[in-house]
Amino acid sequence: MPSGLYIHVPFCIHRCIYCAFYLEELGSGPIAERLGQRFDRPGYVDALARELEGLPSDFIPETVYVGGGTPTELSLGDLREMMTLLGQRMDASIIREYTVEANPGTLDREKAELLLASGVSRISLGLQAMDNATLEFLSRVHRVEEALATYRMLRECGFANINVDLIICVPGRGHEQLKRELDQLIALEPDHVSCYGLEFDEGAPLTDLLELGHFTALEEDVAAGQYELTVDCLEAAGLYQYEISNFARPGFESRHNLNYWNAGEYFGCGPSASSHVAGRRYKNLPDLKGWQALLAAGESPIVEEEQLPPEAKARESLMLALRQKAGITASELKQRTGFDLVQLLGGAIQGWIDHGYMEWSGEHLRLTRAGMLASDALFVDIVAAPEATSGRRVPHHH
Repeated sequence: MPSGLYIHVPFCIHRCIYCAFYLEELGSGPIAERLGQRFDRPGYVDALARELEGLPSDFIPETVYVGGGTPTELSLGDLREMMTLLGQRMDASIIREYTVEANPGTLDREKAELLLASGVSRISLGLQAMDNATLEFLSRVHRVEEALATYRMLRECGFANINVDLIICVPGRGHEQLKRELDQLIALEPDHVSCYGLEFDEGAPLTDLLELGHFTALEEDVAAGQYELTVDCLEAAGLYQYEISNFARPGFESRHNLNYWNAGEYFGCGPSASSHVAGRRYKNLPDLKGWQALLAAGESPIVEEEQLPPEAKARESLMLALRQKAGITASELKQRTGFDLVQLLGGAIQGWIDHGYMEWSGEHLRLTRAGMLASDALFVDIVAAPEATSGRRVPHHH
């Protein structure tokens, strides 16, 4: 039975310029005016209740992750109703981690205290930058001062496990500025940091601006240098790298995400949420009204699904394991998938070792730092052969 539950809350005040996720913008008119308003979306909570009712009655999650969108954009009433609803699906004694994503500018003390009282043990705070000009470039709705105030408020409320997100490799931002931002971030003493290189996803407004020549992406070697600087600074501050983009104080690793990377199973609820159960991966309709209408009619909101053939599943499991700094042993992979690591990778493994991308002891395989920098290309090779799907591809949520 799956151990994770993911809830997708698809609302944002506006779409950030780099975002290509499914979301619904709240309200209309100037953002400054909308920020002061609170929008009730009871239809969302009602549909979520129906979807949760449809999960197996014996499913009791060990980790819960409420993401988005921006869950803290919900009005206090809707947020309270959703937290009550989720509380009914849980057994507090077996919950190992309960995360809610939040953005500065959308989270006040009343909501924070509601989350804490509802059993939420971990907040993931979308800082994204520690520089106002960068926040403006990324079209975030908050400023650094608000981010710092929100972080302090969460600590004062009693949250003992806070992740902060940081975007690196932003055009026009050099190493010196990144170092300043990392120093500011480290001074907050977060328990976990997720650092992502800025990506130009298809469908994101930022990608259109790049293609129109409004700015230039960082050169590959500059971006690589920023990644290495980030790893060095965070590790020196006691936030050790346990996954390509994730750093934690010992004991504060994201249990929910470790379940993904260890090819574990999870249910996802909400428009566009993905699930992975018994080798089957499926995704909900990425449309709020359509998702609500299907559930109201007693129909399934699933619109895409696939069953991975065993070898393709083994390759994906290997790829996900290699995202983690610890890597994987051949015996672990064999136990998890039934496949032999060396047979899966064939002659390619020696080439990767020779290039300095991987370390292989004859039993244990892990990426080097150079391998982490080249991981996108390596992972394509790992999952590419044989034909990896027997249906339509369904992406992970995060």
